[in-house]
Amino acid sequence: MILALEVDDPDAVAAAMVGSGGTVVFEVSDHPYGRAGRLADPFGHSWMVAAHSGPPSPVGGR
Repeated sequence: MILALEVDDPDAVAAAMVGSGGTVVFEVSDHPYGRAGRLADPFGHSWMVAAHSGPPSPVGGR
């Protein structure tokens, strides 16, 4: 399971997570849909942090 968070500044969120014991799975970088990365918290949960470009997608992607 991956928990996804849409945030204003994924770089700052990733830095805070690493500062609190998280590890980087995929560095935050630019993608066609916005800026995103994946991290794991100290308990092994995976988190995707992203700032999407353009208008937000509706729930369910429709």
